[in-house]
Order: sequence, then C-alpha cells, then structure tokens
Amino acid sequence: MLGPIFVLLLAIGATFYLSFQYFFLADFPIGQDVLYHMNRVLRVESEGFFKAFDFSIYPLSVIMLVFWHKFLAFFGLGIERSFIFAECFYLFLISILTGVVSYKVFKDWRVAVVAMILVASSRWINDYLRIGLMAELLGLVFFMLALFFLLEKRWFLLVVTIILLFLSHPLPFFVFLATLSIIVFFWIFSKKGGKWRVILFVILMLTLGVGTVYLFWPQYIRTVLYYFHYYLGQRDERAFFHYMIDYDKRRLIFYALGFLGIVWSLVKAKKSQKFWSFLIFAVLSISICFKQYLGIHYLSFRFYAYFEIAMAVFGAFAVVHLSNTFRKWPLILLSVLLLIFIAVYPNYWTNKDITNWQLSDYAAGHVLPLPERNNTKEIEAKINRKYVIYSNSVWVLWFKTDGFLVRQYWNYGNKFSLYKIKNDDEWLSFFSKNNIGYVYFSSIEPLAEIEKSQILQLIFDKENIRLYEIKF
Repeated sequence: MLGPIFVLLLAIGATFYLSFQYFFLADFPIGQDVLYHMNRVLRVESEGFFKAFDFSIYPLSVIMLVFWHKFLAFFGLGIERSFIFAECFYLFLISILTGVVSYKVFKDWRVAVVAMILVASSRWINDYLRIGLMAELLGLVFFMLALFFLLEKRWFLLVVTIILLFLSHPLPFFVFLATLSIIVFFWIFSKKGGKWRVILFVILMLTLGVGTVYLFWPQYIRTVLYYFHYYLGQRDERAFFHYMIDYDKRRLIFYALGFLGIVWSLVKAKKSQKFWSFLIFAVLSISICFKQYLGIHYLSFRFYAYFEIAMAVFGAFAVVHLSNTFRKWPLILLSVLLLIFIAVYPNYWTNKDITNWQLSDYAAGHVLPLPERNNTKEIEAKINRKYVIYSNSVWVLWFKTDGFLVRQYWNYGNKFSLYKIKNDDEWLSFFSKNNIGYVYFSSIEPLAEIEKSQILQLIFDKENIRLYEIKF
C-alpha cells in the first residue's frame, strides 16, 4: 500500500513542477492578452465585482483573478506574477482532474498517474499560459470537472459546474455542450432505462443555457457569431499533423502513444458506459482540430487542448499496458518511468525553449520590453492624466494599468498609423478631435516620419523610448 501512495505523491509532485514551469522561468507575463485581463481586474477592484458582468464575456475568470491578486499580494507578488501563478495553478488543476477522469474511465490508478503528468507537459495547453488565455484555462478546469460529473451522472453538481463554465469562457462552454449532446444521444440509443429522464435533462440544460444567455449576457451570442462568421473560410498555416510535430518532431511519440492507446483500449479495456462516453469526447476532440470542419483560422489552436487531454488519457493507458508486458514489479515501474520520460521530455524541452525565447526576444512582441518596464514610472510622471496617449505599439496599453487614457492606431481602422504620411494639419485635427495629448513610441519601434514634425515636442528619450507632447 505504501508503494502506490509514494508513487502517487511523486506523480503529483512531477505534475506540480511541470504545471508551474512557466512560473519558475518567467518573472513577467508573456502575451498581449495579459494587458486586457489586468485592466479588467483593476476596473473590478475599483468599481466592484458586478462590473465584471458589464465589460467581460468571462466575468468569473476576471473575478477569480481579482481574488488571486489580493491573496498573493500577502506573499509579495505583484499583479504580473499573480497572473502567471493563477494560470499555472489552473493547469495543475486540469492535470489532476484529467487523472481523476481517467481513473473513472479505466479503473486503474496507474493510468491516472501517467495522464496527469502528460497533461501538465502539454505543448499546446502550455501555449495557453504563454499567450495569456487565463479565462480559457479556468474554463478548461470547469470543463474537466463537468465531464467528471457527467460520467458520474451527478446531475445537480453538473448543472452548477456548467453554469460556472458558462461564466468562465464561452469556447469551453460550447465545446462541452457539443460533448454533452453527443454523449446523451449515445446514452438514449444505447440504453432503454432512464430515457425520459435523460431527454428531460437535455431540455433543461438547453433551456437554462440559451435562456440565461439571451436574458442576461447577449454579448456571448454576438461574440460566438462573430468568431464563426469572421473566420469562416479562412485557412490556418498549419495542418493537423503539423501541430503534432511543431517545434520538435520527437513530440510525435506522445501522439503515437495516444493513438496506440485508443486502438489497444478498444481491444483490451473493459468497455463500460464511461469508456464509450470518453471515447466520444476523444473522437470529437480530434474532429474539431481539423480546419476543414469549421474553417476557423484564429481559433484552431484553441481547440487543440481538448485533443491533447484525450491523447494524454489514452497515451497513459498505452504506457501502463506496454509496461504490463513485464511480469515483475521493478521492471514494470522502470518501463513506466522510461516511457513517461520519452513522451514528456520533448514537450518539456519545447515548453522551456519557447518560454525562454519569448521572454528574451522583445522584437517579436510577445513580452513587454525591459526598457518599458524600467522607465514606466518616469514616463508617467511627465504625463497629464486628462489627455490620451497615442501609439502604434500594443505596449502603450500597459499605461492603462495605472489609470492612464490610451489609444492605438488600429482603434481608427489603421487610418492613422504613425508610420503613414499625413500633413501636420491632418494630424493636429485628429489629435485635437480625440483628446490626444501625447504620442508614444516603444523601444522596439524604428524612427517614424512624424517624429521630425514641428507639432511634436520630445519630452522623454531614453533606451529608444520616445514620448512626444503635442503642440497645439
């Protein structure tokens, strides 16, 4: 008994380390989406929790981040590090919940242990962290929890979790609705008993979901329609197979184990209703990765997390049963550890390499450049808060976290890019009309023609950061 407990604790430790790898490597969050999350958090902190429902389609995620910010402040973490910690903690929960679900499907604690580790090292779920998709990560937590309650048929807890999922992020919510619908139809046609109860439950869920959306959060409908309309017909630059070999071709081992696990489980596993239900989720997760099904460009990689979770569970099944070919426990344990290492190492190294690259390559635009971080307070001291700061750079949005008014050129349909040639009168008219008092150039931006204009007065110039005051 002590052996399995020790292995389980060791696996949880490994899962924790892999989940928090980004936190250990980064002292500042990667990704431009972080800016928008932080601005919403600061608005909620100043205006109250209910404001999260007014300006966000994932209010629960914003409210949770407020709590993380307040809680971790006691340990000396600023909002930037709190954001990273929250994302990593969500990945840890997703990994643990995947282990729980896999145990319910296969009734084997070893499968659960391996599945947890494989999910924590996932290449594409770790990309959620680096991009800053905090809300979707929380959505994935509730997605896995809802999947667990669905397999266990705990209806009340499932309803509660679906509501929390709905408030976390729309994409995992709609993926779960698709999963729920297909699994329920499978139950209806495969089991005579309880048919009407299941039908009633589906009707209740659909009514609750759609009714709540239309009555209280119509912006969800607009957002979903926008995604499916705007990106319909566009093509992604990477095909399904390319996702499997992205950055390191050895990553294909992970997926090979997953597909082997699917085939092997169909032959060897005890095929309970839970097994068939999870297999339905796995098939759906594979299907939505193919761009030709939905034609979605921007969202394609966001569907990939579900596929990696499914592959982790079936890959864990393959690892355990490959190891079972040995008859002695020491050899079984050694083979499990070897197979885990072979599957995890390429992802682990890829995640580490990408993280270090994005943290250091400021020109790529993934992380706020060091000069900006070092000089923000000095710049803010020169700015009158009643005027707007205008810029081409997305990094101007960091000033919003301290309450400054900012705009980017794409707010105006790219018409007023600072790198487009216009005469001084046009620029002055534009600046005056939009209450713009300052023009900001990031440290990574080249010299623009407008910087030679007499209508701009340079008030800050350090480490290639240039801040101009407009002379009206």
